[in-house]
Amino acid sequence: MRIIADGGATKTSWAIMKDKNVIMRFTTEGFNANYSDMNVFIDMIHHDLPNIITNAVEYVHYYGTGCGSEDNRKAISDVLQHRFPQAVIQVNHDLMAAAHALFGDSRGIACILGTGSHSGLYDGEQMVDNAVSLGYVLGDDGSGCYIGKALLRDYFYRAMPTDMLIQFEATYHLNRDVFIENCYHKPQPSHYLASFACFAGEHKEHLYIRDLCCKCFDSFFDHFVLRYPSASSEKIGFVGSVAFCFQDLITQIAANKNLTVVKVLKEPLEGLIAYYGGMGK
Repeated sequence: MRIIADGGATKTSWAIMKDKNVIMRFTTEGFNANYSDMNVFIDMIHHDLPNIITNAVEYVHYYGTGCGSEDNRKAISDVLQHRFPQAVIQVNHDLMAAAHALFGDSRGIACILGTGSHSGLYDGEQMVDNAVSLGYVLGDDGSGCYIGKALLRDYFYRAMPTDMLIQFEATYHLNRDVFIENCYHKPQPSHYLASFACFAGEHKEHLYIRDLCCKCFDSFFDHFVLRYPSASSEKIGFVGSVAFCFQDLITQIAANKNLTVVKVLKEPLEGLIAYYGGMGK
């Protein structure tokens, strides 16, 4: 029996496999090892997972946001090992989840465009290079958070077209005090900022939204893809809700930069199931 987990900041998607067949799927709350209290993860693992015959689990593959550092991977691994003492525990970062889901054992540039953003050059076995991740304050170009910040700036600066301004006000009933409270005084401000990207997705055919998103995705390609000298000859893939929503626009921008996008997945889990099941991992 094998457990696969794709741990994002917003939710964690799980699959339980027996031999090569998926016997159960479920979701739990998300967890970011960089920012969240480890007790939240402990409670999730011990209370939110369905009743599983613990000794029957041979492998646990956990991919998580914030698992780029050795300390965070060890902390996650220790919790999982305590829950599944007989299992081999493998903890890796979400960028490797994207690489395995998109390319399996093949080479390519794996990109994440969801609440945050990231990219890495994968050689079919490991990451040989990756972009600098500066988080939602200075980085995360092209992400839901990045798009949300661009929309909010235009809204408060009254730089939106009138029709979009009216729609935005009707949707969110937002004022500066509410924004300041949520962005600067409540937990997980990146989630709050990214929530406004839904507005862009719902109005993506509007010229203003299209132009705004083009600028956001241009920045992502410039800083997260073209940084690799071999980018024009590499296969490029994306995972994440933002990438999935705007895949036509992203593919077009890539082509304009002489880049080739070969695959876009909303979530990595399906690709991970294929990686560990169909490929006999």
